[in-house]
Amino acid sequence: MTVVIPIISAAGGVGKTTLSLMLSYVLPPNYRVLLIDMDPTAGLTLRMLGDLTYQRLLSERRTLMDMIRDDEHGNVDIRNYIIYGRQVKSYDDEIKLYPQFNEVAVLSPGEGFDEFFAENQNMDVGKMVWKVLHRGGIDGLFDVAIVDTAPFFDKRYTLIALYGVGRAVVVLRPTLTDTNRTNTMINKIAGLFRKMDERIPIFTLVFNFDPNKYVIEAKTLSDALKVQRIDIEENSGRPVSMSIAGRARKVDEMLRRNLETLVKLNDSIIDCFNYVLPHNVRFGDESFPQDNHAIADRRISDDDRAMLQFTLSNLINRFGIKLNLDYDIVTE
Repeated sequence: MTVVIPIISAAGGVGKTTLSLMLSYVLPPNYRVLLIDMDPTAGLTLRMLGDLTYQRLLSERRTLMDMIRDDEHGNVDIRNYIIYGRQVKSYDDEIKLYPQFNEVAVLSPGEGFDEFFAENQNMDVGKMVWKVLHRGGIDGLFDVAIVDTAPFFDKRYTLIALYGVGRAVVVLRPTLTDTNRTNTMINKIAGLFRKMDERIPIFTLVFNFDPNKYVIEAKTLSDALKVQRIDIEENSGRPVSMSIAGRARKVDEMLRRNLETLVKLNDSIIDCFNYVLPHNVRFGDESFPQDNHAIADRRISDDDRAMLQFTLSNLINRFGIKLNLDYDIVTE
């Protein structure tokens, strides 16, 4: 069976798409990876494949929505609806992806989800969509499916991504607004799953922000939940676990209470990822995963990749996927 990694959030703009791309970038080449774009704005598709390629996929009817519609008339094959990174150049020769994405497949969302939801408003849409994906051969073709979603403002896309999974990644920032919204989202999802008599997944909180910019928030997060960061020692190249507390001398007590309450009130269904995501312009920039040779300082170095791999290894392990790393992480 394909390991499904849903990436969800209560708010927009927190880095779900970036994390989805980061995960597919660090997974070893022997893993067959599918990126499912479950956001109707097609943000992941446009960022990775470009506008021209997406328009071509729409005209060729090679999207998730087309796959769902075609399944109504008989069995479908997922291979007819996906595109691999290595194929993008034949659609748009302006785009050059990092080689780690050559064998990563993308299933773009397509258009018409509102009509689909309206037609099936009394149905379990998540069950319907995943039944199509399983019938289409996802399990035989892919080891890992990373699902990028829309924010929870429209919960339907989140619920599709969560169907039948045991764990999901929740991306957020250490702010009062994000923690409150995340708490509300998780409680609503848990309530819906209980109502449907479905198992509630474990929600792994992943914090994404710049600790050097948000210094009080960084110290508060470090004190409340013991979140750290990974850096690479300049001389040895070894990964080092370091505090994100930085130079701040005080914590935000209200935020601290919010963080502790979020985890403690939901301790049976929430765990917290140990490390903040690397705040690195080479990953966070909109050009990633495109390899832009024209901007040398935006190219990903070996140290960048090692830092990202070590940071995400613990997160990937939670889904039963073991990365073979060259070094153990050193704690300072």
